[in-house]
This record gives sequence, structure tokens and C-alpha cells, in this order.
Amino acid sequence: MCWPVVRLHVRPSGERIPLLVDRDLGVPLQMPTLYVLTALRSRAANTIAQHLVGLQVLLLWCRSARISLEDRVDSGTLFRAYELDALWDAAARPIAHFRQEPAARSQRSRNVVGFDQTTPSLGQDTVGNRRRAIRRYLAWLSERRLFALGHQPDAQKTYRDARDELLRSLDARSARHGRSGDPRQGLDDAERRALLDAIDPGSEANPWKEAAVRQRNLLMIMLLLQLGLRRGELLALRVEDIDLQRGQVRLIRRPDDKRDSRKRQPVLKTQGRLLDLRSDLADLVSTYILHSDTQNAKVYVEATSDIIDRLDKALALKLAPLAQAFTGHFISAEELRKAPGGVVRGGAQAPPLGACGQQAFCGFAAPIACYTCRQFRPWRDGPHAAVLERLIRERERLQSTTDSRIASVNDRTILAVAEVVRLCEEGANIEE
Repeated sequence: MCWPVVRLHVRPSGERIPLLVDRDLGVPLQMPTLYVLTALRSRAANTIAQHLVGLQVLLLWCRSARISLEDRVDSGTLFRAYELDALWDAAARPIAHFRQEPAARSQRSRNVVGFDQTTPSLGQDTVGNRRRAIRRYLAWLSERRLFALGHQPDAQKTYRDARDELLRSLDARSARHGRSGDPRQGLDDAERRALLDAIDPGSEANPWKEAAVRQRNLLMIMLLLQLGLRRGELLALRVEDIDLQRGQVRLIRRPDDKRDSRKRQPVLKTQGRLLDLRSDLADLVSTYILHSDTQNAKVYVEATSDIIDRLDKALALKLAPLAQAFTGHFISAEELRKAPGGVVRGGAQAPPLGACGQQAFCGFAAPIACYTCRQFRPWRDGPHAAVLERLIRERERLQSTTDSRIASVNDRTILAVAEVVRLCEEGANIEE
């Protein structure tokens, strides 16, 4: 009989599928693999791996006890009471225990493997997961056997009765062993205050040295505390999952990403859900995205929907350098007078905003279309702030009289104008 081990298989699509394989041959075991693909594939990879550890225990115990699981399932004999006791005991032992030869263990029975009391036990949660996985796999195997019996009513009834008795016996043993006696508890008030004091970026007790790391870890812990996220949910969270305009976080269960180099990619254990951000947590997220990590901020700007419910001047000035909507360069007053493409104005009598860098005819409406054009040469002393104010007012009017989709039609232009305004205020004079 082979020695089964759990191995993670990564498909070309990036999907990670844990499989139970022969340790020596590296070949997936037939029935456990079929079980994973038909009954468990919709679950997270880590959950599948936990199930397979239970199956690994079952097969290793059968190997040690010289029991052919296939023959037992086919015959309907399944397991006797003392064998179930031994199997349930085996589920509470480390996998390393099975590496000992049967002769080195208790010889309480020729066929049933016993365990010394000195063998270390596992935590109740781990043991419970293994036992539930074993029960589910045995139920799946016996259900397949029932289907294979076809139109044999007597044989099916006899087998079903044996199967039901097995499952009842397993359930009774699970109830007898029970779950962990120490239920999981959250932090009490004193512990919570101590944690918040320790992660305060300005605290001397903060164990992290770099300011950016302190800010990131503060955000991570506050997300865990306020939203009750699992570790995998936190690690799988992406910048584009955060909607600061609506104050919401989307937890999305995604397929495995082949671009993710992590062998064990964090994924959601459950279906996705939508969570509301409290205003203080939303401010913390906004500060981190827009100020602490420019790479993530750029991703946020690119990934956020083109429709933003409320885009005011302050937000536009913040997002402008990240959106990179302005791609031209500034010119001096002397260059403005000599511009080959003519002066760009906001109206016939309006002061100049800049110049066009191309000499050919342009059919786009100036000056709105100019700010996102590579050929636009804004003049540093031009009234760009007035253009920004006019665009913001028009957006607000459309937002109140139509809908967000129409109101957002000039959002990229607003961000481009805002970048020009910001550079002018900083006294920038960018020249090629």
C-alpha cells in the first residue's frame, strides 16, 4: 500500500488544487482525486488541503492496520466498532506518528493500531476537522457504491443500512469527543486598549520602526478589529475592492491568479460580501492609499469606476498627480507668442490659457479637450483655476439634474486641469 501525501498542484490557469498523491511515485490517488474534483473543487485551496489531511490519516491508518479500504467499501462490511475507536484515536495524532513501523507500536491487536498515551495529541479543532473530513469521505465512497449496485433492491437496502449504521456510529463518537472546551473569545476592553496603544504610529511602544510600515500595520489591524475579517480575507483584499466614495469594502472570492507568485495564495473561505466602512476607518484607508503608497494609489485611480458620485476641487487636486491625465508641458510667455499652433483661450476675449503644439487643424473643442492632449502647452500664468471651477460647477449641476454617468463625462479633463492648477501653484515650469 502506498504512502499518501498532500501536494499542491498549480494549473496553467493559476488554479491551485491540493491533491493526495503517492509519495514515492508522485501519482495522484484515484479516488481521493475524484473526490476533490467532484465534491470539493468549489472550496478554497486551504480548505481542500485540510480535508485531504483527514483522508491522509484515514489511508495511513488503514495501511498500518492492514485494511483495504476499497474492499471494505465494496463488500459493505465497512468498519467494526473497535476499528472506529482506533480510527478516531488516530485522527488525534500527528502524521509523523504513522512513520513508525506497526511493530514498534502497541500490539493490542494484530490488525488494529493502538497508540501510546505518550504520543502527543493535536488541538481539538484540528482533530474535529480531520474526523469530519473522514466521515464525509466515507459517506461519499458508500454513496458511489450504492449507485453502482444499480437495480438490486435487496442489496441496496442491506448496504444502505450498513452505511447508515456507520455514519450514526461516527456521529455518536464525534458527539462524545465534543469540540474544544475553550470557545474562541475576542479581546476584552483592556487588551483592546493595549493593542490600540501599541499600534499607534506615534507611540514609543510601537514595535515597527518605519513610518510607512506603522501606518500599514495600523490599517491592517483596524480592518481586522472593525470588520471582523479572517486572515485570508485581509491578505486577499485589493485596492480596487475599496470604494471610498460609498464607504464600502467588497470581499470578493476570486479564482486563483496565475500572476500571484505565492504558492499558497490567500482566498476567501466563504462567498463574498459587502461591508460598510465607518467614517474613521474610511479616513484611515484613504490616507494610506492616497499618501502612504503611491503605487497603490495609482492602482486605485485606474481601477475605480469612471463614475465618481462626488468629485470636488479638493479631491480632484489629490487625485490629479495619480491619474496622470495631463500629458503636456508648460511654456513661457515668449514661447506662447511664437506658438506654431496658435493660442488657446477660454473665449474670444478671454486671456490665454496656453498654446497648441501642433500646426495641423484640430477638430476638438478648445479649451476643454486641450488639457488631456499631448500637444497642449499650458501657460503658467493662465487662468486655469477658473477653468477648473467652471468644470466643477457644471459637474455638480449635471449631478443634480441628470445622473452620475452623464455628470462624469469630463472627469478626466477635471483631473488634467487640476494637475495643471497644482503645478502652477507649486511654481512649476516644466520644459522639455
